Order: sequence, then C-alpha cells, then structure tokens
Amino acid sequence: MPKHLSEPLKGFDRFVRRMLKEWNVPGVAVGIVKNNKVIYAKGYGLSDIKRGLPVTENTLFGIGSCTKSFTATAIGILVDEGRLEWDKPVREYIPFFKLRDSIATRRVTVRDLLTHRTGLPRHDYVWLFSTLTRKEVVKRLRFLEPTADFRSKFQYNNLMYITLGYLIEQVSGKTWEDFVRERILVPLDMKDTLYMTDEGTEEKIAVDYLAKGTKLACWRSTYVENIDHATAQGPSGPAGTIVSNVKDLCRWLGLQMNNGSLGKRTIISSENLSEIHTPQVVIPHFWFNGKELLDISYGMGWFIQSYRGYKHIYHGGTFAGLNAQVSFLPRAKIGMVVLINTPTSPLRKILTFEVYDRLMGFDKVNWNAREKQRIETEKLKVKKKEKTPKRKPGTKPSQPLKAYVGEYFHSGYGQVRISMTEDRLYLKYKIFNYKVEHYQDDVFQTIMQRKSIRRNTGKMRVSFHADGKGKVKFIGIPFEEAVDDIIFERRKPDE
Repeated sequence: MPKHLSEPLKGFDRFVRRMLKEWNVPGVAVGIVKNNKVIYAKGYGLSDIKRGLPVTENTLFGIGSCTKSFTATAIGILVDEGRLEWDKPVREYIPFFKLRDSIATRRVTVRDLLTHRTGLPRHDYVWLFSTLTRKEVVKRLRFLEPTADFRSKFQYNNLMYITLGYLIEQVSGKTWEDFVRERILVPLDMKDTLYMTDEGTEEKIAVDYLAKGTKLACWRSTYVENIDHATAQGPSGPAGTIVSNVKDLCRWLGLQMNNGSLGKRTIISSENLSEIHTPQVVIPHFWFNGKELLDISYGMGWFIQSYRGYKHIYHGGTFAGLNAQVSFLPRAKIGMVVLINTPTSPLRKILTFEVYDRLMGFDKVNWNAREKQRIETEKLKVKKKEKTPKRKPGTKPSQPLKAYVGEYFHSGYGQVRISMTEDRLYLKYKIFNYKVEHYQDDVFQTIMQRKSIRRNTGKMRVSFHADGKGKVKFIGIPFEEAVDDIIFERRKPDE
C-alpha cells in the first residue's frame, strides 16, 4: 500500500480487534477501495468458533439486502437495452400485477418498486420460510393491506424486490439468478459470489452467531433448529440472497464508482447508473446521530445520505446471524465493504466511518461512543412504549377448546392450522409451531416451540371471532405490526 494511504490506516488493525471484543463480534472482513484500486482486504476474528477457522478476505458471508443494488443494476441493464422503462406501469410487463389500492395498481411503475413507495408495508411473513414461487408471491400482493397512499411515503418492502425478480424473468426470459450471474457477476470476475439458495452454500459461508448476554449462539442450530438459510429465504432472492466476500465486493464497488464500467467492460450505462444513485424518495424521522449525517433518502437499491458534506451511497444487509454493509463516497472515490457474522452489532457503521474519517483527513469522531449512546437511547424509547395492557381477571373462552380447532386461510398469508392435544391448543404456520394458552375472553397467547428468528413471533396474542351463529369463524394474528391483525377465515382447503 502506498505510504500516503498506509499512514492514515496506521493502528486500524488494533482498532478493529478492540471493537470485536467490545461488541462481542466473532469475526469481520473489511475491504477498502480508493481511486479504483483495492487498498485493503483483510479478515479479523473467527468465521467458525467451534472449529477455530479465521475470517479472511476470501471468507463468504450472506450480504442480505445489499443484494438489492444488484437487482437495481440488473433493471438498469434492461433499461439500457430498451426492454424496460423506469416509469412505465408494471402492469404493462406483468398483466396480472395488482395491489389492493386500485389507483396504485394502475400507476405503479418499475421505479416505484425499486424505491419502496407503493403504499405497502413489509408483510414479510408472506415470503419468509415460504415455498411459493415469485409468480405466486406477486399474485398475492392484491390481498395485502396498504398503510399509506401510493407514492406518499417510504416503506421498506422486500415483496417489491421479489416482484422485480419476476419482472426480470418475464422481460429477459432468464431467472433473476441467471441474469445477474451472466450479466453482472461473470463480467466483473466475481468468481466467488453465489446465492444462498445454491446447493452447498450453507457449508461455505461464515457461521452466523447471535449474542446471548456475553455468550454467542449459532443462529442456524439454536434459533431455528437447523432450518437452513435457503429455506428461510424462500423466494426472496432479488431482495437478499447473494453470498460474497470482500474481494468480490470490492470489484462491485469498482463498477459503482466508475460510471458503470470496470476495466474495459461496461456493464451499465453511466446515465442509468446515475439514475440508480439519485435520490428518489425522502426518508423522514431518521436517527442522524450527529451533525455529520444529514438528509437521508433512497435511490434505487441504495440509501443516499450526506456524510460530512460528501454524498454517501450505501446499503446494509442483515439476515439471521449475518450482517453486511457496502458503501462509497463517489466524489472522494473511496468505497468500503464490511461483513460481520453477527446481526445486531453497529460495527459496520463504526468501521466504515472510522475509515472514511482517516482517509479523508477529517477530525476524529468517536463513533463507538456515539453508537453506544444511541442504542441506550433507543432502549429507553422502547421501554416507554412497552405498556402491557391490563389482563382481565377471571375470564374464560366462550367455547370449549375443540371449537377452535380447524384450518384458517388468508389469501395473502396462506394457511394457519389450530390443533388440540390433551386439552391444549397448538398453532402451526409454515415452520412455526406454537403452544396456545388462554389469555382472556377469546384471546390466546402463543408460546414458540421452535425458537424464532424474529423476536416478535415468540409471543403473540391471537384472537378468535365467531360468526352470527356463534360458530368460531376467524382468527386474527399480528403478523404485520404496521396493520391490524391479519384475519384468517376458517374454511375447508377447497372452498
């Protein structure tokens, strides 16, 4: 590394190792690009604690939602070729595309899908652990409740990126996986990059960990009883299934920072890459954590924010026990990759800003202390909101328990099954299995039998409702916190 670049990074190794200990992170890989050259690619800590395997620049990590920038670039390539238009309604490419909002159905464009502004909240349980195809997911969108007017609000939404994957297949005749591999990964010589859903990937990636106090537990063996990542991801490829390492992702940054070309290969036109990097929708009420961070927005597959007067383009990705961030300062021609094998740590932000401040010669900011303060503040806010409503004493169900047994259906979410064994109710939804205990009236509380990858699914209050004849007909389940309970109707499968 040239001396003018190595000097600012002096002591960075010690800093990273100290951060690993402070944040109880088993391993991290870091890559840095400056002026189209990789100036740093290194791993720290362990990718597998049990076997003592180190993290290196070649260690593979799931990059989660950093995948969205690949999907946006794939769309841009098709725009270059005249096969798609940013602002043409999606229905012109997918005739059966439909949302509950009829105006949105007619007017939603490709750009709207890319920028999370359709009016639909996440509704992640539609796809999570699902065996649905992408086409089947798109067909279910019409049954999902929106929470905002079309184009009025940024609402992060993986379902729309699944829809974009299906759109790419319809327009190109190739699956999203094949198109991204052939048009992006192979030309960029990203030889190690693959998909979470590829056979054998599970054995190749860093082991994923979750912190339990001061200890670490393996996500895939402890939290979902050996359910693999591919099963968990379901049809969500275009939203978050790419697996890569810092070496390959530095090449990806090279493309993004060099107007759509790398070496002699042009992957996407500078004009359409610029569209992808341009703010499209404002994100209000965001925690800025200091005067250095201002004005956050979303482009297409990228967040965009001012960092100390410089445009900062980035995206994070988290799934299960893996955590990633890919970012760059286009004007300074500096890019950064951080890959971590634990999901909740802010280490990706701390390391990124530490490197930017060093290479740009900015006054030092203690981002480590800032993040600790932010987390404590957020904990206090959550604690204030967590007011458990008083439980009514002495109530009982209006029906004998066997009256609640049956199969309940929602056109978007699918099937929920209520069964009974030895005077206890059980609820099954996809891989999730719950014991069900009476709470009050016809409200029951679930207790997860398999530990969940999402904290809020362990204990839920589900409510049963009767029809006009007094027969239990519906069950309400809080699968999407942005809307009222999802209502499943009791009926036979062929009804």
